[in-house]
Amino acid sequence: METELVALAAAGATALVQQMATDGWTAARDRMVAMSGTVSDGPVIQIGSGNVKH
Repeated sequence: METELVALAAAGATALVQQMATDGWTAARDRMVAMSGTVSDGPVIQIGSGNVKH
């Protein structure tokens, strides 16, 4: 029983840390968008004479 509880606690802690990291990156991205006034769905890659979103 103790082994299962330890595994469950570790899984919960991992999920919590992952969620906190995701929330942190989302908040940081939102702040950068607010400061720059632009929104991008991804990097712009220069191909030939035009820009293509990839």
